[in-house]
Amino acid sequence: MKKWWSLVIEVDNDLALKIYIKARATPKVVAAFAERREFDKILIYSKQVCCISLTAVGYSPDYLFLLQTILRSDPQGAVNFALMMSQMEGGCPRNLIREATAFLLDVLKPNLPEHAHLQTKVLEINLVTFPNVADAILANGMFSHYDRPRIAQLCEKAGLYHYSELPDIKRVILLVNLRGNLQIIVQVTIDLIFLC
Repeated sequence: MKKWWSLVIEVDNDLALKIYIKARATPKVVAAFAERREFDKILIYSKQVCCISLTAVGYSPDYLFLLQTILRSDPQGAVNFALMMSQMEGGCPRNLIREATAFLLDVLKPNLPEHAHLQTKVLEINLVTFPNVADAILANGMFSHYDRPRIAQLCEKAGLYHYSELPDIKRVILLVNLRGNLQIIVQVTIDLIFLC
């Protein structure tokens, strides 16, 4: 037998959400926001619950499950939710960045020009948190529509050098020479020879 507030959702979605919030039925609130495609509110609500309610301390939605659920009904919404997770105030927990990256790599596999912003975001997030993951993405040529100047700056800060344009290669040779790292100069020079 269903509880009375579960019956309310069939009649009035807004009223059901208000009841779930008052009853502190956190999983139901999160599910209601997901159903309404109000993904930003999931993150805001989850943070408020963890900070305010002593009985709900430690509650954290299963973000990977939410991503998979959202993906079935709204692929673009799932991508947006993954990006919102990565930009959570106070930082996204590192394991969620890995999950979100794996999810986004799968979604962005077709390597379409309209995904340029998302490709850039995935690379930005990983260059800051997991440079080796960004290095692997770039080395494997998984993306080709990202913001190259922006990613080049972040790569240089992370000590990664992925270039195919001659002016960039020359600049990196000078930059690396100033740092005195002979090994990278040799590798970049060899790459330059093969380009010419």
